[in-house]
Amino acid sequence: MPWKPKKPCAAPGCGRLTDGRYCDTHRAAAEASRRPEVRSLYGEKWRRASAAFVRGKACICGCGQPATVTDHVRPHKGDPVLFWDRANWQPMAKRCHDRKTGGGDRAVARPAVKGCGPDGTPLDPGHPWNRTRPGRECVPAATPTPAPARRGRGGAKV
Repeated sequence: MPWKPKKPCAAPGCGRLTDGRYCDTHRAAAEASRRPEVRSLYGEKWRRASAAFVRGKACICGCGQPATVTDHVRPHKGDPVLFWDRANWQPMAKRCHDRKTGGGDRAVARPAVKGCGPDGTPLDPGHPWNRTRPGRECVPAATPTPAPARRGRGGAKV
């Protein structure tokens, strides 16, 4: 019987090939998020409390969008005390929350800057065109030196 081809890990940004949905590195985190004690916290009581918390507030990251999601500043990891601690909540727009949690809770949400400068380069410092790679920093070009004068066959300047 032929083997089934491996697929990339389903965790955002991970490209490791695996037999299952997640690679060995991300499998434990995926199983933890499916734990019943964590899932049971996100019920009707949470939806009401979250909706009341974000009502009339703007996103904490400064993007100017209205908040639609309640984010936990410190990951609660199933701890009900930390989960319900309002000091651990912050209002966020869905887009910013997805950006923050998509890179893990260590990622920092920041709004993207739209537009281009007069030279046509993007204003967003996170845009790939504005990133420098190690060893590829931009170095200003030196002033060109004039080419030496060419000489003809008899040694006279041409």
